[in-house]
Amino acid sequence: MSEKHFIHKDEPVPFSCEDCEHFINGVKCKAFDPIPVEYIVDAEAHNKVNESQTGDFVFITRKERQYNRVYVVE
Repeated sequence: MSEKHFIHKDEPVPFSCEDCEHFINGVKCKAFDPIPVEYIVDAEAHNKVNESQTGDFVFITRKERQYNRVYVVE
């Protein structure tokens, strides 16, 4: 019988619209007013120009990726 134990791993924290250099405030950015729900829940999905947006802005961040340490049973 093998013993189970905890191990940790670092999982990346998703970026949000607030992390984008084109974010203005609330749910407004240079590309959208309001920002579509699909980008609110996954800001990094805005990686190409959307035909319904203003300009050619896409998600760009200068922030360093953050990670959460999570523990799992192995």
